[in-house]
Amino acid sequence: MARQEEGRLVLDKPEASKQRLRARFARVPAEQQLVGERLVERRQEALKEGA
Repeated sequence: MARQEEGRLVLDKPEASKQRLRARFARVPAEQQLVGERLVERRQEALKEGA
């Protein structure tokens, strides 16, 4: 995976990217459904915009 860090392009091995993502979302409870919640939010926004 490629990312920008301090103006540089950094290439990570896939395992390093997975570890960084796990660390970022470690505090999110397992029972929380982030994708489902985001979909509900987007649908609500779309309905408001269409009204």
